[in-house]
Amino acid sequence: MKVDGAKGKLKDDKMTSKIRDEYPEIFELIENLEGSLRYTPHTREFGISVLDGGSSKIRIFYCPLTGKKLPASLFDQWFDRLDELGLEPEDAPPEMRSKDWWPYSYDNKAALKVLVS
Repeated sequence: MKVDGAKGKLKDDKMTSKIRDEYPEIFELIENLEGSLRYTPHTREFGISVLDGGSSKIRIFYCPLTGKKLPASLFDQWFDRLDELGLEPEDAPPEMRSKDWWPYSYDNKAALKVLVS
């Protein structure tokens, strides 16, 4: 998901749409607060922006509106995959900077069956 324009309109892909369907309240809040709350698709993390001019965020684990537990982070798995590829985060190719790097996404039912089996 990316911020599109000054109003903070979020672009959806299939994975983000499925997560948005599960957590509509927090995505509405992300759009309305224009940058105060963020979602990082490649690590599947929600956070509150640290307003220091950088890209830091404080990770949140529950929706601040509903109290619903947010999806598990893929942060460790993302860095493990970069290590397997011998890459530093700043050298990650575009497909590693989206939700598409994760083979066990909502959209990859075959991989999910292997994981569960």
